Amino acid sequence: METNSIDIITKFSDDYVPIEIDTYVTRPNISLMTVYECVSFLTSMKDKPNTNDIQVMLDLVVRIYDDQFTKRDLMNGLSSQHGTHELYEQILFVASGKNADIDNDVKKEVEGQEVSSWQDYKSQLNDLIKDMTKDGKDINEVLNLPFIFMMNDLQQETKKVERQESMLDAFL
Repeated sequence: METNSIDIITKFSDDYVPIEIDTYVTRPNISLMTVYECVSFLTSMKDKPNTNDIQVMLDLVVRIYDDQFTKRDLMNGLSSQHGTHELYEQILFVASGKNADIDNDVKKEVEGQEVSSWQDYKSQLNDLIKDMTKDGKDINEVLNLPFIFMMNDLQQETKKVERQESMLDAFL
């Protein structure tokens, strides 16, 4: 599984030069809820983020990193030139499923499917969640499942289907 990292400046010299930087790493199993929140945020975002968008981005990144640091640590520790871009990249990493470790066959199939917008992707996630809760599974249990579990489940379903040239081959 892929992880992502973020560098946060924790100590400055008297000249305001960073002298201590802490690096944090995402956990390998990010929940479906976190992925869904990231996709929802990207769906709602228009052009450049306003103050409210930046506050939401800060909250999301703190949750992505499982509260390893605080929102204040993040605000004080990111550079002013690149902070907003860094927050956006962290959210994009999770929303796009880059942390999911899938095999090449499934990766090719997923890459072959086009999603024209974040709204389409959000709709697909909604459908997936609805399908999983149809059988009586609690919505909170589904949302707390690691996203990688969802990808592995889809990967196994893809492997089960084998195309055969004839009916006879299919039963042998």
